[in-house]
Amino acid sequence: MTAGTPQFFIIDRAIVSDTLIRVVEAKRLMREDSSLSVSDATRMAGVSRSAFYKYKDFIHHFNVDSLGRNLTFSFDVRNIAGQLSRALNAIAESGANILTINQTIPINDICSIVVTVETTSMNETAQQMIDRLRNTEGMFNIRVLARNS
Repeated sequence: MTAGTPQFFIIDRAIVSDTLIRVVEAKRLMREDSSLSVSDATRMAGVSRSAFYKYKDFIHHFNVDSLGRNLTFSFDVRNIAGQLSRALNAIAESGANILTINQTIPINDICSIVVTVETTSMNETAQQMIDRLRNTEGMFNIRVLARNS
């Protein structure tokens, strides 16, 4: 191993010190509520600010459930102002996190769009989201291209 090269380990929470767990908790609190200061988050998590600053860049929560939960699909829309916005709104209603959007230039007044979303935070099934897109005016040829789960 090269000197200075970071080394990473996945370890069970049961052997991680309480201080490190509380640092992760303070980071989560700040991520979920951007109005929280470091002082507020560390107080709520029960960890000192000095410990937070010492470890914050070295410990991160690893969520197994978020691995490989991407859905890539394509659809066509008519070249009418606002169509892409309507599609994105339909996706947003599901709670999916849009990772990529690719749109072709209009050919015969039709644009093809390919979207990849992360599905872990969705408040409905992927099928329900696809059905909502199918029911959105001006969208057609909706096809699921890939699903990593």
